[in-house]
Amino acid sequence: MAVAAVGLLAWSPVVSAEPGPGAVTVTIDASANPSQFNVDVVYTAIVVTSDAGGISPFATVEFQDNGGDINSCSAQSLTATPTHGTFVASCDESGSQMSVGDHPIAAYFGGDANYGPAVGTLDETVDPATTTTTITYPAAGSSLPYGGENQNSFDVTVTAPPGVDQNPSGNVTIYSGAPDPSTYLCSTGIGNSGNGQSSGNCYLNSNPMDAGTYELTAVYSGDGNFAGSTSTPQSLTVDQVQTQMNVFAVPGYAFYGAENGNFFIVGGGGGNGGNPTGDFTIVADGTSLIGPGECPASNGGGNPCYIDSATVLPASTTPYMVTVSYPGDVDFSAASDTVSLVVFPATTTTSLTVTPSTVTYGREGAVGISVTVTSGTSGSPSGVVKVMRGGRTVCTVTDLHPSGSNTSTGTCPSFGSSQLPTGSYDLTADYQGDGNFQSSVSPAQTLTVADQGYWIVGSNGAVIPFGAAPPLASVAGLPLTAPVVGIASTPDGGGYWEVAADGGVFAFGDASFYGSMGSTHLTQPIVGIAPTPDGAGYWEVAADGGVFAFGDARYQGSMGGVPLNRPIVGIATDPATGGYWLVASDGGIFSFGAPFLGSTGAEHLNASIVGMAPKPDGAGYWEVGADGGVFAFGDAPFLGSLGGQLLNGPIVAVSSTADGRGYRMAGADGGIFTFGDAEFDGSMGVRPLLAPIVGLAG
Repeated sequence: MAVAAVGLLAWSPVVSAEPGPGAVTVTIDASANPSQFNVDVVYTAIVVTSDAGGISPFATVEFQDNGGDINSCSAQSLTATPTHGTFVASCDESGSQMSVGDHPIAAYFGGDANYGPAVGTLDETVDPATTTTTITYPAAGSSLPYGGENQNSFDVTVTAPPGVDQNPSGNVTIYSGAPDPSTYLCSTGIGNSGNGQSSGNCYLNSNPMDAGTYELTAVYSGDGNFAGSTSTPQSLTVDQVQTQMNVFAVPGYAFYGAENGNFFIVGGGGGNGGNPTGDFTIVADGTSLIGPGECPASNGGGNPCYIDSATVLPASTTPYMVTVSYPGDVDFSAASDTVSLVVFPATTTTSLTVTPSTVTYGREGAVGISVTVTSGTSGSPSGVVKVMRGGRTVCTVTDLHPSGSNTSTGTCPSFGSSQLPTGSYDLTADYQGDGNFQSSVSPAQTLTVADQGYWIVGSNGAVIPFGAAPPLASVAGLPLTAPVVGIASTPDGGGYWEVAADGGVFAFGDASFYGSMGSTHLTQPIVGIAPTPDGAGYWEVAADGGVFAFGDARYQGSMGGVPLNRPIVGIATDPATGGYWLVASDGGIFSFGAPFLGSTGAEHLNASIVGMAPKPDGAGYWEVGADGGVFAFGDAPFLGSLGGQLLNGPIVAVSSTADGRGYRMAGADGGIFTFGDAEFDGSMGVRPLLAPIVGLAG
């Protein structure tokens, strides 16, 4: 634009020696205003005479920028234009000499012979040069694998306009979308690459780009001479990683109850430095082996992931196929892998407790047998334990229940009385296993079933115990109306009754008194007593066969008033029927509510029969003579006798062992003779007695 002269500036132009009085105006036009950095500007000075007259052919114009001559423009010749009185001169100011900013331009006419000097001014503005920013790598539409972004450079070029031979400087920032702090990727300085271009590249410090499609944008911030610019967005795809799974079971097998000591090394990821997020799942046979969040996929896995329960998988003869799965995330694809795991049954140890270790026959119910099965790991074994005697089952434990973190206990059902014959048993507990726990056998424990022992009683009522028979009171030392003639034990062996010839009954221990014939006139003396099977009553029998019932004893008949070949010498209870037998001295047997199994009533005997003893099951009985001869009937076994042997005193009584596999005889001198499994627990055979022995009870 042209600006008219308003007066002279303080400068020393070249003028003619005598300038004329005429006046001129000077204006300036610029080829571009504002102009861009590093682009030449051509200034044109227009000199117009006030009277349209001509000027000297040698008149010039001096161009200045900010008070200093523009290079090669200190005296530019004026050229006439078609318009009378109008003349022009031009100046080409190099863009390389013009800094960005405001430039006061002046054009000075020095005058000539006809016209005085004049000046024109122009405010020229130089703007920063425009730029074009381009992302040169990665190319538009290309893709990178997730996790590999930081291994590739982002290359940019900043280009000045054509004709600008200087190069931009400064920084370029690359974004993954519209420029924003949240989309920032990296920054780079740019350097001279010639021909008005500068370039640079930068790398990501991490992997901030999830898998997906992005529009990359590069923003040049500009410098003092070049304006900033933003690239055209170009697409870049970050590909999801194909997750690779690697699973190792350590050690690859487990024992039930110790499964939580086993773990899996899980490797997942796709390389390139990327890390999956989320968690792995570990499942076998539809059962999760870990809790939520217990096996993170971060850092590519590789950390041990422990089974979280000691008993999550039952033992199996077939290996489990364990599936480790990764559900995937935005950057990593879903994946899974399988590995086998064998779960073996845990080892066990079994212990057996027998309390007490010794019990008398008939009291086996007091024995407590308990077992403890201990796992070699954790968890509570279940199933069945058989308590064995050799190859025979004594009892079975079916109620195993947890009693600790790795133990189970149980007890055998109580024994019935008389369940085990007398003897010593080496018992073992044989745990059968339950699938999760292996079988095991305990060390042997000894259970001794001892004979109940026995008492003998003298005619003076003194009772002498032997073996396991408890010492109890008696009528010894008391004034008796008639001598004692017999003794009978309670069913549990905890007491006895003494009976005198006058029918008096004396109860001791756990025996109860239910009545007697002691105050009743008898035709014949009492010769024996027998308890009922439950011990809540008894019968007395007289020599004439009269029977007297007390307590719950039922009267089922007698031989009283019936002529007998020989007197009655004893009475015995049939445990099976609750009836009774009477035995006479000739061996005759009289049955009442009990089966007749035979007798010696019609046989010639070397000595009179003095007593009888039934088997505990009532299926047989024995008769014994005063000479020790034994006669067996029913299924009672003959186990030996004293017949034909010289005795210090006659045999007076016989009793069966509790299991019916033996019997004892007692002599009048206190001698004891055993047969079968009857134990010899002592006698009075060599000791002086105050009164003869008249009875024996086991």
